[in-house]
Amino acid sequence: MRFSILIPVYNVKKYISQCFDSILSQTFKDFEVIIVDDGSTDGSGAECDKFAKEHGGFVRVIHKENGGLISARRTAIAEARGDYCVFLDSDDMLSGEYLERADRALREYSNPDMLICSFLYIDDDGNTSVPSYGKLDYSKVISGGEKKELFSKMICSTELDSLWTKVIRTRLLKDDPTDYTKYYKYNMSEDLLQSLFPVTKAERIVCIEDRLYLYRYNPSSISRSVSVDSMLKNSTLHVYDEIKKYLPEWGMNTDEWEKKLDANFLSQTAYSLDRFYLASKDDKTREAVLSADWKSLVSSSALKDFENNPYLSDAYKTVWKMIVNGDKPGLKRYFTKKKIYTGLKRIKRKITG
Repeated sequence: MRFSILIPVYNVKKYISQCFDSILSQTFKDFEVIIVDDGSTDGSGAECDKFAKEHGGFVRVIHKENGGLISARRTAIAEARGDYCVFLDSDDMLSGEYLERADRALREYSNPDMLICSFLYIDDDGNTSVPSYGKLDYSKVISGGEKKELFSKMICSTELDSLWTKVIRTRLLKDDPTDYTKYYKYNMSEDLLQSLFPVTKAERIVCIEDRLYLYRYNPSSISRSVSVDSMLKNSTLHVYDEIKKYLPEWGMNTDEWEKKLDANFLSQTAYSLDRFYLASKDDKTREAVLSADWKSLVSSSALKDFENNPYLSDAYKTVWKMIVNGDKPGLKRYFTKKKIYTGLKRIKRKITG
């Protein structure tokens, strides 16, 4: 069997039929589907069973107690029988030629361990748009020392974080010795966490520019929750620690790369504060956002000398200085100015077309 399509499912009844339809539309037919219902309570599990019943033996459904996205994905990987695994989130879709074009590229480049493609945004009306990032600038096989190009993206950006743009040899995923049970309670950056081992160990990786994945921008998804109760569960410190373990193997355990890693995680956490605050609907929630212990989400070493980190933007240095000093009035003024500035830019775009 060529591909295993792995789908973690949790309370996505609104979108799941579109996800399943995208599987049925595949022009390449040598694949299986493994669906892991992670304790859904909205009837999604029944929809999964219905899909499996209607479409025979190539669909398998596993029902389990809710354990989080990492748990669901690791369960699916353990059951996969295809040569390669394709990751599909249950509120997203695959383009109809996803598997055909992936198979063609894999064969063209003599079946490398991994293929990385790109994606499009899709809305609830079926309209697609091109993201401002995520399109690779090359179509080639990367191996050996060339992989530093990929490692640097994993250190400095979120550009290659997602699992759903990666087609990965199943054996490589099953060989991963990481104890993911330690991370079941985390949902942020879980894609990057599970990408570290396969990207590191893959002997050859082919990158193509094709936009094959359709990513739904869903404001209610895990990564876009603005609940203050869950806010501090968005820590990515465990991922930061795992990347630091890989730096020597990547030949990148230098002060320069560690500062770049620090800057990336400081930036991501400051961005989360920004997003949570601006999305808050009332003063009580905004106050709770500002009072949260944001310093606990980043490493003490990253905070130690952040003002002298040449890879951290001046804007985020300003934010972190206010966080460290407990300057909530300063943060309020900063976000008020930012909101006004963003609003003016939006008005200008409408006027100028």
